[in-house]
Amino acid sequence: MNKMAENSTFTRFTRKNLWVNLALVLVYMAWALVMGPIRGDQLFLTGFYLLLFYGNEKTRKFIIGFSIFIVYWI
Repeated sequence: MNKMAENSTFTRFTRKNLWVNLALVLVYMAWALVMGPIRGDQLFLTGFYLLLFYGNEKTRKFIIGFSIFIVYWI
């Protein structure tokens, strides 16, 4: 059976996902700016999160599962 046919329920971009992630990134960057200048690792963390979240279904599950560790990286 075709793997792509099995995975047809995954939707990469939804309006809800875009708004929630935009809000998370803006709140995180605002908080980081209040705490001090924005560093390169914070930009990397944000880009890495967005890349994995919008990559595919497996990377989305991975980033959601390990999000607690990302929060404590802050």
